Amino acid sequence: KRERMALLDRGLDPRSFESDKTGFSSLKYGLLFTGIGLGLLLANILVSIGAMDREAAYFSLVSLFGGIALIIDYILEVSITKRNNKQK
Repeated sequence: KRERMALLDRGLDPRSFESDKTGFSSLKYGLLFTGIGLGLLLANILVSIGAMDREAAYFSLVSLFGGIALIIDYILEVSITKRNNKQK
């Protein structure tokens, strides 16, 4: 509160210093854990049929699907932000 008052005393707009929180954390974590879950599921299937080594399957597929989920999150966030900015 003091910092805000100091900015106002100097004639500066305190809103210009606020962080730009978009509120996409739920989407990001939801997609990430879904991707990790899919990676674990697929790794379990591949290990059970003998198609991949256990350690390699779990590490690679969890990393791959987690990364894909974060890329999808980024694309969705950019798309939603652009759409919201056009409506303003």
